[in-house]
Amino acid sequence: MYYYILDYIQNPKFNNFQKNLRQILTNLNISGEMAVSSPARGAEEIAEMALDRGYTTIVAVGGDLLVNRLANVLAGSQAALGAIPYNLSGELTNIFCGQDVKTACQALRQRKTTMIDLGLIAPNKYFISDISIHTEKPVRLKLEVDNEYALTADIFDLNINRQLDVQFYTGKTQISTSWWSRKSQNDDLLTKLMAQKSLHLHTVSPVSVVINNDYEIVKTPIQVSRAEGVLKIIVNRDTIN
Repeated sequence: MYYYILDYIQNPKFNNFQKNLRQILTNLNISGEMAVSSPARGAEEIAEMALDRGYTTIVAVGGDLLVNRLANVLAGSQAALGAIPYNLSGELTNIFCGQDVKTACQALRQRKTTMIDLGLIAPNKYFISDISIHTEKPVRLKLEVDNEYALTADIFDLNINRQLDVQFYTGKTQISTSWWSRKSQNDDLLTKLMAQKSLHLHTVSPVSVVINNDYEIVKTPIQVSRAEGVLKIIVNRDTIN
């Protein structure tokens, strides 16, 4: 039983994409119920309703934020999460089933599943994509790693992935001096580390922690850990996680 949850995208191109998608799904005999998320009825509410109705395959049709919001609902359930890409990042298309829509639909039909780890912000916020902090002015951060050691730094940008790899910059992006040159970061100001169990982030005042660049999911202070094998996803037969 397939339940497709579509991104809230008001764009004629996305309307045409939906029409083509419906035809592909019909040809593959995996057409199912579809619902479009909206400000009035969010993706999480729709996913919870689908679970209550007994759907075992829930498919995100859209981008990174939609996938993350559905993963947060499906984590720990018996239902599998699939993805049909529309403005989906390379990070997530590699985890799921590639950038080609037909390939993604074929993967749904074959329904090969695997369990993956997610990041967990205590007590109950899961994430697949990196979570980040971005600031214009330096923020004093105290970072405790695995309850074993701590470091303090004034940061501008910080990223944490679902495997608890951390990187942060202690200097602003360098402004290019020529119109043809790109902005760059000074690698000397980049710090990388990896936690095994948990991270605790503290700031003097609350700072937004975002996903997909600008969607706030929580404010500091936070505790982050890795939740092992909590989400069942649908992948290509050639995908190795």
